[in-house]
Amino acid sequence: MKQSILILFALCAMFTINAQNIELSFENPQITNDGMNDFYEVDVMITSDITYSQGSGQFFLDYNTTAFGELINGASGITFERPDTTILGGQTTVEPVPGLIIPLGTHYNSFFINDATTSKVSFIWQQNGSGGMIGDNIVANTPTLLVHVKMQFLDGASDVSPDLCFDATNPFDDQFFTACGPFDPLVGLTFVNADCINEAGSQILNYTPDCSGAALPVMACLGGTTTFAILDGWDNGMPDATMVAVIAEDYDTSISGDINACELIINEMVTLTVTDGNFINIQNDITVNGTLTVAHQGSVVQVEEDAVTINNGSISVAKTTPTLDDRNFVAMSSPVTAEARDRAYGNSRAVFSIIPSNFVPFDIDLMAFPEFMGAENFLDDDNDYLLPVSGSTALPDAGIGQLVFPQPAPNVGDGAYTITYTQNAMNPGTLNSGTITVPINYNGPATINNYNLLGNPYASAIDVEAFINANDAVNEVYYWDHLTNPTSDLPGFGTSNFSMNDISVRNALLGVAAVNGGAAPGQFMASGQGFGIKAAQTEAGANTPVVFTNSIRVTGNNNGFRNAENSDIDRIWLNLTTEAYEEATSQTGIGFTPNATPGFDPGYDSPRLGTFISLFTTLETGEQLSIQGREAFDTEIEISLGFATSVETQESYAISIDHLEGVGIENATVYLIDNLTNTTTNLNEGRYSFTATSGIQPERFTVIFQKRDVLNTDEFSFRESVTLYPNPATDAFTLSYLGTEMLQKVIITDVNGKIVMRVNLDTFNKSKIIAIQELARGMYFIQIDSQKNTIVKKFLVR
Repeated sequence: MKQSILILFALCAMFTINAQNIELSFENPQITNDGMNDFYEVDVMITSDITYSQGSGQFFLDYNTTAFGELINGASGITFERPDTTILGGQTTVEPVPGLIIPLGTHYNSFFINDATTSKVSFIWQQNGSGGMIGDNIVANTPTLLVHVKMQFLDGASDVSPDLCFDATNPFDDQFFTACGPFDPLVGLTFVNADCINEAGSQILNYTPDCSGAALPVMACLGGTTTFAILDGWDNGMPDATMVAVIAEDYDTSISGDINACELIINEMVTLTVTDGNFINIQNDITVNGTLTVAHQGSVVQVEEDAVTINNGSISVAKTTPTLDDRNFVAMSSPVTAEARDRAYGNSRAVFSIIPSNFVPFDIDLMAFPEFMGAENFLDDDNDYLLPVSGSTALPDAGIGQLVFPQPAPNVGDGAYTITYTQNAMNPGTLNSGTITVPINYNGPATINNYNLLGNPYASAIDVEAFINANDAVNEVYYWDHLTNPTSDLPGFGTSNFSMNDISVRNALLGVAAVNGGAAPGQFMASGQGFGIKAAQTEAGANTPVVFTNSIRVTGNNNGFRNAENSDIDRIWLNLTTEAYEEATSQTGIGFTPNATPGFDPGYDSPRLGTFISLFTTLETGEQLSIQGREAFDTEIEISLGFATSVETQESYAISIDHLEGVGIENATVYLIDNLTNTTTNLNEGRYSFTATSGIQPERFTVIFQKRDVLNTDEFSFRESVTLYPNPATDAFTLSYLGTEMLQKVIITDVNGKIVMRVNLDTFNKSKIIAIQELARGMYFIQIDSQKNTIVKKFLVR
């Protein structure tokens, strides 16, 4: 980029300044195919408020790397075509004899394409012919074709928006010049090059970009119409994405098949039933003049963002809950635009909305419940964040979840319950579609928990990975797996409390199962599914909302939120079990991708939950994770693995591989080092067993993929007995030590090695609160000295 700008800056030295307004815009966007690859093509148009001759110039284009990849010029993915109809393809011609046209030379040459950034490309041209030979090729207020752009889509990305736009911000603006050289340079039939030193042009200021014309038009239904009747089938063949499909008689997808169409019309007195495991996938609008019925696992997908469902008849969407005990609930979200408590949930004994601003985590006694140390907490302090919903109260806006107790009465349970969302003349409304923006409540920074309950707003499954990647406020989603009833054995404000052992987690990389059972959540989330988030505090200042779009909808995978993973990434799931509670399993997952690092990566790294047994990975900066993203798989990678339990008696535990995915890791050997016992176990050959009592050991184990020497046992035992929490902290942290050695002192140094604090520990007894208000935000190293050992831990001041 620097070299390209210098070329034009050098020209600027020979030009005067001319204040006029030019505008660059796009016209005729389209998708083409050469038999192998898909391309996005568009014309770049130029307009001026003053007629002039175009000289040298340069413009910059930003583009969507999801559609085209990064560094598009370096990847040979872009061309700027200059046919004769473009300004930059023009040349000087003479006609010495009527009908005999002789080309003398091109008006422009020295064309350059340059990757300015990973998502920005520039195009430069140099004036060749003299200004008089060019003539006034920019006519005032008349859009003129400057150049044609052709960009190659990544494989399978032709449905991704190109998002092409001019960048006219400094220093990328004011790079246009009027033509230089004598007005009438042609001598005989001789082509004369531009003389920009003696007869300079002008640099043009006031450049206005217009990117609206770059958007691809909504696809017209060019394939005609095909109509379905029971006896005759489709009269013009099975519909496809270019055709209008008309349902003239009752249609059942389990009998007649899925429907792909450009538009869909259901005639009066006719019913279209989308059965379990089937779908309709419509590019644009759906018009319901009859009845549209969608089963629990049926899917209705609309592709274009402005696609709507016009309901002149009746629409119903059924959702069936898992089997629930009498005191359990399910998180749900309505797939329709207009519903009320007494209609959709009329047979349900209780429904609650969430008041996110009232959610304050319960202050857990970390000495009594050490498994919560460094873990995510979903227990509220007094339950005032729950708002009972009754009567004809309207359900929340699309994308917001509710907690539903679908049982008809207290003490009735052990059943599955079907909830039907209906939209008809008595209850006007339709299916949710298109862009749905959900405001998020940021109740930090005092608590920095930002708990919100959301839900899939569509009558189809969504891609969770795509959803997280599209929303900066969301790093993971939490599912309530309705496995157990509340109990008095768990911490919380009430005499009986729900268990975080029932929560499963999914981020953009993988999912891990709830401790109390079930499978790990997969890449897709079923229609109507409610889920929790803890919105990223980094987005609080901008009040960043959460956005759902049709682009994340999928036609299948609507049978729950547990589905197969994308197999392009190496992944490993590890399980922790105990003989004392045979049905309990704590799971942690590690995924390997070039997009992740050994540090904390939002969207790829997710904090662990405070469960009664917990297996987790530990970062060097202290974060304890249920899911960790690491760089692309390599056998030299090492992963620190932690363990926590609140079971007070000494019990037997085991760590094992749940499963592996990906070519790299499936061909590797997975070793587990117990740093406390100096034991190395090949987990491919079997599980590793050990005994423990209540407590937390954040770095007890190490996962490796090639054998190495183990740590000194005595030093490791001391390290595992020392805990700093919270980490990161703002005003103070607690130093906790449950070992037998006498602690002597704490020394805190900054990243430059300067000692910023000393703390004497002569009177230390199990724990000590250390104030850090005077420390600036950043990374520090905390050295803890005992009689026999010295350890150093990283610490963040926030």
